[in-house]
Amino acid sequence: MACNCMAATTASTMRWPSQAASAGSRPAISVATIRPMDSAREVVQTRCMARKACCMNEMKRLKTGIRLKTLQTGRTPLRGGHHTTTGSLKNRKLIMKDTYNLQRFVDAQQPLFQQVLTELEAGQKRSHWMWFVFPQIQGLGRSDTARHYAVTDLDEARAYLQHPVLGPRLEQCAGIIAPQVERSARQIFSSPDDMKLHSSMTLFSIAAPERPVFQKVLDTFFGGERDAMTVNLLSR
Repeated sequence: MACNCMAATTASTMRWPSQAASAGSRPAISVATIRPMDSAREVVQTRCMARKACCMNEMKRLKTGIRLKTLQTGRTPLRGGHHTTTGSLKNRKLIMKDTYNLQRFVDAQQPLFQQVLTELEAGQKRSHWMWFVFPQIQGLGRSDTARHYAVTDLDEARAYLQHPVLGPRLEQCAGIIAPQVERSARQIFSSPDDMKLHSSMTLFSIAAPERPVFQKVLDTFFGGERDAMTVNLLSR
């Protein structure tokens, strides 16, 4: 039916030159001017453009959905249906790029950190962990253990605080003892670990003044004063 209609339409619109001249109508349309291949090409191009626009809209919709999902959950979808927490990649990079060998602190703390928290909450240090829980600046300790866990400079101290495990743990420990105003540092840590606490909190309060918990420990146990030897070593 469609073919017959098209044939009829073509027949009605096409006239031979002699017929057109006799009829006195518009100039005749030459058969040579009808190019069905061009029309077919235009149809194909139109369809391709429509498909391309549809694909682009679908990609935009998917990207918008991914962004919304990331904002809602804090996780970015990866290939294969897996997800990654937004902050975990940054933490992984910090761990992989361990310029200062901070892993030595993680390894030392791992077996007994829960015990450290228990002792601090009880207000009485009983076991040996001061070197790697409250690190000091290099140059204060003389033993092999003290030198092994010494922090070389402010850059290492800041890297320590930015570490995804060590930084939060140090703030947690400092936060436990800061409110214990009824006891002295010597009563909690004994000597000379009370002096190690003084030097450690001085180091990290200077390295990160925007983290107030270290200064709070100095306020509670040392009248807000910094350890002079630590300040001197940092100024060299």
